[in-house]
Amino acid sequence: MQTVMGELDDNPQTTIYMVRHGETALNAQHKMRGWDNPPLNPDGKKDAEDAGKALQPIKLDKIYSSDLQRAVQTAEAIRSYQTGSPEIQEMHNLRTIDVGAWTGRPLDKVEPQMLELQKAWITDPKKAAPAGESWMEFQDRQIEAWREILTDRPLPKSIAVVAHLRTCIWAMGWAVRNAALYGEDLKLLNHLHQFPGRVTVMSFSKKEGFKLMAVSAAKLDMEDELRS
Repeated sequence: MQTVMGELDDNPQTTIYMVRHGETALNAQHKMRGWDNPPLNPDGKKDAEDAGKALQPIKLDKIYSSDLQRAVQTAEAIRSYQTGSPEIQEMHNLRTIDVGAWTGRPLDKVEPQMLELQKAWITDPKKAAPAGESWMEFQDRQIEAWREILTDRPLPKSIAVVAHLRTCIWAMGWAVRNAALYGEDLKLLNHLHQFPGRVTVMSFSKKEGFKLMAVSAAKLDMEDELRS
């Protein structure tokens, strides 16, 4: 991101609290969600409350959230623990990857195809899920989302970004490489994970780009990686 976006930033450092939304019924049922829009289930509401409590000591200047309601509800829970009631900006581009025809299907039914697609992305990032997105389309959306965040003025010094599993691990992966993820670098995604309601801490500066400060989990189970 340093090459793509760092030149747009004039703030010494922004601390980023990357939050994965809480659990939904489709998570609990081991179904693909993609752009489906279920609300948080009771466990997911607790996940969101836990995130809010974890971030309560932090003064957040702003919260950016995927516009899907599971993320927005998590963002609202985080804001409820903030004394300053920071603005929540909903962003379509922070959505997870669109899995198209696989949306809502049991994970065990589509896992072989998803694994095959993910391997194919290493050499063909334009290959897409049926009626869904390719890796390149997904990654381009993430770049645009972060470009919008980092050109916000005044650029907040402390922000939360509430999104989805694949969105979170993409950001962590880019922070490791400070570049777009293509080819063999995509294998990095298999070694990153973030549980519902957990927080990963990153920083951004013009000089150093993105850096991982604290990672919530570093081992990825493939079944979890396919849930977005």
